[in-house]
Amino acid sequence: MKLSRLISLVLVFALYTLAHGQVVEHDVLEAKYTASPSSPKMVSLLRSQIKDPEKLSEVTNMLSDYKFYYTLRVYLKENNAIYSLDSVKTVNSVRIAGNTEFNLRDSTGSFLNNENFMNSNFTVKGNVKDYNWQISEDTVNIAGYTCYRATLKELPDAVVYFTPDIPVNYGPALYQGLPGLVMQVDSDFELIKVTNATFVNDKEKNQFSKLSESLVREKKNAKTVSLRESITAKANFMKMVQNKMAQ
Repeated sequence: MKLSRLISLVLVFALYTLAHGQVVEHDVLEAKYTASPSSPKMVSLLRSQIKDPEKLSEVTNMLSDYKFYYTLRVYLKENNAIYSLDSVKTVNSVRIAGNTEFNLRDSTGSFLNNENFMNSNFTVKGNVKDYNWQISEDTVNIAGYTCYRATLKELPDAVVYFTPDIPVNYGPALYQGLPGLVMQVDSDFELIKVTNATFVNDKEKNQFSKLSESLVREKKNAKTVSLRESITAKANFMKMVQNKMAQ
């Protein structure tokens, strides 16, 4: 991305924050997301294997119907956030590789991202300040917002769309640290989309501490891994899937 475009995005981010009091007047940004295994990568793999159009449509619809529902709560005054799983809509005969349980991020940018993957539960530990985002000038309209395309050097197969119109550097799961709310993620294993984002007042104080302590306690036995270890495990699994389909 050109330097001038990046500077413009940062300026828009700063000016919007100053001009729109809602970012500081309200306590919490609450964003709802859905995630499904119908990622572009998985659909492409299925298309290469299923030649019958009706059967392909049936299978892809089943993937789309399998949904995880999440809420992202950004506590604006404390500059921390919780992304947590609310519920799951399963589909018979559909098996998934895994899903995120929760992501906790503190005011320093450090995060804990708890995931299930191939019947194992583990927590990825890292900091969004270490991410290397590559922002494109390409834009798309998502839910009425102008969104920019971005990719992460650490997760090269994931395509992320964020909007500076909602000037918070948060998003679902690991996808954070951009100059605007992440609205959509296309990764190897899932498609994540925002369904609603609103600024609200926090009626109950200290919810970040209470909820984060509860979530961490629930997963206290989970193995802690680095972002690189998590990426390597998923990349190896995807290679295995592709090799099997190629046979």
